Amino acid sequence: MRLLLFSGFLGSGKTTLILALAGHLSARGITSCIIVNEIGEIGIDGRVLAEGGLQVYEITAGCICCQIGVDLVRTLEEIAARYHPEVVMVEASGIATPAGVRDALTYYPGEPFEETTAVTLVDPTRLEALIEVMTPLIESQIAGADQVVITKTDQATPGEVERALEAAARLNPAAPVWTVLATDGESLAPLLARLEREAGADAGAAVGSSPPALAADLEPYSVALSLVAGEGGADAGAVCTRLLPAVGEECDRAGATMIGHIKCHGRFPGGRVHGHVTSLRTGVDCGGDLERRMEPGESMALDLAVLVYGLSRSAIEAIVREALETLAPELTPQPAARDDAPA
Repeated sequence: MRLLLFSGFLGSGKTTLILALAGHLSARGITSCIIVNEIGEIGIDGRVLAEGGLQVYEITAGCICCQIGVDLVRTLEEIAARYHPEVVMVEASGIATPAGVRDALTYYPGEPFEETTAVTLVDPTRLEALIEVMTPLIESQIAGADQVVITKTDQATPGEVERALEAAARLNPAAPVWTVLATDGESLAPLLARLEREAGADAGAAVGSSPPALAADLEPYSVALSLVAGEGGADAGAVCTRLLPAVGEECDRAGATMIGHIKCHGRFPGGRVHGHVTSLRTGVDCGGDLERRMEPGESMALDLAVLVYGLSRSAIEAIVREALETLAPELTPQPAARDDAPA
């Protein structure tokens, strides 16, 4: 069993790349499973991945390297016993480092992994700000990688891409560096072929995991809601195009130091929508059945997760309540208690 460890700060594009790689492996008859580690009580990335028919295991409410290493080991044991996949992909939380995940893997009692590769994704549009705010974490993610992938090249300026390349060369000169647009199959093809062929070259530079204070300073907020369409019906895509930007703008006005992620996943009769914001500059990335119209009285089961720096959980909760008003009168929020995460 080969292991691919994906790290990178929140919103760097890990889920998008894993979706592309899973499809690439499946087309070649290579079996794979995915483990998703998210911060917060509600896992959204796992839901998006599972919609593609992928076998997904979720580990939520912590960071693999500093809080829930035992859960990772147990999940790997279950996957090995039940499915015997050729490849397991681990999507670490945005505050995990390759070295920290590898530390957790030392407790795995099963057969040694044939190969282990650490892949770190870097968002060049936010790299300078991230390094300034949380230098040890970001530098550790890059320095501990076997492959460094610079994403969002369509949104970054040439200067931002160049500075990301310089940072990778400075922190991890031995690692191959790729510049890709994760939604462009042609751009991804060489990287996917490399990950298939060399899924687990020798480990990169060994560095310590991120300081615990970085994780302790975060107060993630997540909520499950039912949104009920009003008398005139509602556009399902409004939760992405109106709600997410409203939350981001209010967080910025309230003095948030940085947006980690604001993301949602909604399910309604006949469709699904999902979206995320990692920067007000780059806007909302949406997907699913955005053009679908919800009939009057229909409900959408919405999961919303917000992680920003510089605001308390109570402040974020108040912002979300106000932002939900931007959906009125088309969609009215109601509390919902659900336990329907992907198995």
